[in-house]
Amino acid sequence: MRRLRIASVAAAVMALLAIGTSAHANATTTTPHCSVQDGLKATMRSDGAAAGTAYIKFIYVNTDDDACALTGTPGVQPVRGVHHTAVGPSSAHLHVSGRGGVVVLHARGGVASTAFGVETALNYPHSKCMPKPVDGVLMHFAGVRAFYLRLPARAVGTLVCTRLQSTTTDAVTRGTPSGP
Repeated sequence: MRRLRIASVAAAVMALLAIGTSAHANATTTTPHCSVQDGLKATMRSDGAAAGTAYIKFIYVNTDDDACALTGTPGVQPVRGVHHTAVGPSSAHLHVSGRGGVVVLHARGGVASTAFGVETALNYPHSKCMPKPVDGVLMHFAGVRAFYLRLPARAVGTLVCTRLQSTTTDAVTRGTPSGP
């Protein structure tokens, strides 16, 4: 009889643990994607340079009353002009351990970030690179409509290659860590 009670209690505990785990998984998968239309504010700041690459940190803040999620590595296309004309290939996606999963931005102030790297176009032979200036980027995450970000003033006119990838983007991470 005692073994039956212990088995019953163990089964009840296992069921509760399974329900808790399932509820957490569903909460994560049902959090809506963040969007500019629903209160996602995106800004950027210069974030240093190393080994011929200048870095810009994209910072995303949720200003909405509800939590939202960003996932993976955003697609980033360098552009220029009022019509946001594409300049060169879109950014290469970097794979950094610990980044790129679902990042939930809490309501009214949740923060996430990604790093954008621009290799010095003048490091490439002119004929292989064919550099052109850019003044912004079009960016999109999975499930989110693309939005435009103007480069910081001192980065406007940055040269990117038009014939080969000279920009990189890393995956989304919670908060605003330093470095690329």
